[in-house]
Amino acid sequence: QIMDSTWFRKERGDQGLAEVRVELVTPFEQYQQDRKRWRTLEEILRSRHEDRDGAPQYQPRPEPTRNDEEFTREYDALGRIGEGGSREFYSDNFRVFVDGIPLHKSTVRPKKGPLPCFVRRICRTFFDRRFALKVHLVPRHEINFYPICYRQNSDLGELATRLFKRRHRKPRVETLKQALQTIQNDSQNALPPQNLLYIAAFELPFDYRSTTSTVGPLILQKLLKLEALHNQWDLAMYIPHGVTQYLEQELNYREDPRVYLPGDSYTDQELQEKHKHEQRHDELTLQDFRQFYRAGFRQVDDSKVVKEYAAFYVYCTICDMSKDDLHILTESQALALPIATKDDDKQPDKLPPRPVESYASRCLESYFVDGRVFPEHSELVRRIQRSQTFPDFYTATEYKKAERELSDFLQRTRREIVGIVDQSKEEDRSQVISNSGAIHKCVDRDNLELITLLLDLLPQQEQKRAALNQLDDNYATPLMVAAGRAEFSHNATKMAEFQHLIECLLDLGADKNIVHVSSGMTALGYFRQAYQYTRRPELTSAENRIENLLRPDQGPTPADEAALIPKTYKSESDEDDQDEDF
Repeated sequence: QIMDSTWFRKERGDQGLAEVRVELVTPFEQYQQDRKRWRTLEEILRSRHEDRDGAPQYQPRPEPTRNDEEFTREYDALGRIGEGGSREFYSDNFRVFVDGIPLHKSTVRPKKGPLPCFVRRICRTFFDRRFALKVHLVPRHEINFYPICYRQNSDLGELATRLFKRRHRKPRVETLKQALQTIQNDSQNALPPQNLLYIAAFELPFDYRSTTSTVGPLILQKLLKLEALHNQWDLAMYIPHGVTQYLEQELNYREDPRVYLPGDSYTDQELQEKHKHEQRHDELTLQDFRQFYRAGFRQVDDSKVVKEYAAFYVYCTICDMSKDDLHILTESQALALPIATKDDDKQPDKLPPRPVESYASRCLESYFVDGRVFPEHSELVRRIQRSQTFPDFYTATEYKKAERELSDFLQRTRREIVGIVDQSKEEDRSQVISNSGAIHKCVDRDNLELITLLLDLLPQQEQKRAALNQLDDNYATPLMVAAGRAEFSHNATKMAEFQHLIECLLDLGADKNIVHVSSGMTALGYFRQAYQYTRRPELTSAENRIENLLRPDQGPTPADEAALIPKTYKSESDEDDQDEDF
């Protein structure tokens, strides 16, 4: 019996009284659905080609039957056989009922337009909701396990490369190793096949999107207990997504964002809305996470995975779903279970607070990021250098013209920067220039002339020194950024230019004794870290001179000394041969 009441559905779902039924359609029905998709595509192609003169006439395919060669060749008792024995099941391959309501028929919304009242009521009852379910079944023993995963789903491909080894497709992380070992210990008879069941999409109608609803966990348990999928997998995994828990108004905001063109900047109100939306997305991601917690999934909580990757990974085994006492966790139990995140081991007091950027600071940052300042300046400098290097090919008039254009460019740039900096009423020039990161951008482009131009706008020497030692979003000074960009080569001209950049930054007031709050390295450590990528046994005389320039007054820090230790570079084949883990 169907009760068409939103309040009634939500109440039954929250109390765990909802009647849930999940079925997988038969292989022949899957074959009919696939043929229907092809028939629709053929009709579109036929409509496009029939208007042309002499176009071939498309003959519609006959109705599918169980005796078709394609059906007997490409389908078995489970469905369509994919590459390497993999399978894909979409929303229309399942029948999902909640209190008699067919959720699998609510995957497509009706088109807008005039509709009769009774049709509109039916559409509002059954179709004005969202439901998505997509499942991949991939054999882990296949030699092309990685390619199959990447062809089916990009998230699945990343999951495979991060959590499973290339050789023998064994888990890299200890959590999954112990889970699979438990399967071997608990299996009294034959072991289940080594197939990974990956849930690529799981989205419910808006009525069941809450931490109190039990509909989602019930559907997950019914799905993994399907008789058709029995003994077809040993490990099931999922990546929580916040978008699957959005309410309707939040989803409309996500589907209709503002388009920002190059040169546009966010207003303060837009930044607040964006920050609020990001926080809400993180909360909903954890809500989706707990939905799987309640169904019996667990987190891949290895420290290496949690710290290095932004995505969460949850898993369960065939033994977890085969327990006799399997039940849905209560909301309080799910909220009490810990979730390992990147912020667990962070020390918030260790890192200094980042300055709040004003509108003028963001405009100045956009001026150096999105504008044509660096390309135009580099082209003018290049013309002057060519005139000096090849005086026989360039006349004195061309040389003076290039110098005049460079002078006009610097004056125009100065006026534009002053106009941006002076529009701030809350901050002075020093704060705007420091908080914008403009000096870091100039250092990243090896542009000393624009750095000098920015510093000349500051009247006091302490302001210049403070701006030249300001930390960026990664808590690095401009001198650290310059040292980390060192290019080690046998080109004496490049090394001389790099040494000149370091000397000028130090003369302008850059402090070589500042220690990075996270890595513990000074600018010397970043220079040595860049040197490691050359794989050369020793420094040249020019590089030794730069080391002496960057050496702190109290000597190198322990992190600086550790950066000098040669690293061992291993190829992917070496990693596979040694069977390395995280």
